[in-house]
Amino acid sequence: MTYEIIDRHKFQIGFCEGWLADRGKLYFDRPFQPFLLHSKKGPVLCRGSWTQGKCLPEDEYEVRPIQRQPWMDLEINDVISAMDLCSECAIELPERGFCRLTVL
Repeated sequence: MTYEIIDRHKFQIGFCEGWLADRGKLYFDRPFQPFLLHSKKGPVLCRGSWTQGKCLPEDEYEVRPIQRQPWMDLEINDVISAMDLCSECAIELPERGFCRLTVL
């Protein structure tokens, strides 16, 4: 299951795969934030690094289940590696043909 992490002002600050409350702190399993990666092939929404710290105060944040989206399975490091690997891939046809970039 996937959960969204919300602050006390009701702003979504990220997501996680699970969580644990202990002594007034929330600890998250695989926390992440959305990251929009721009490339020549277009923008790719994927999982970015979590930058909020190892735990958060339980009284200032809440965690609730949400529906998982396909982009949540894409780790930014894997997307960058795939783009590097495929950056030169294209199909070219001679005169009056076309060139189609690889779609990730």
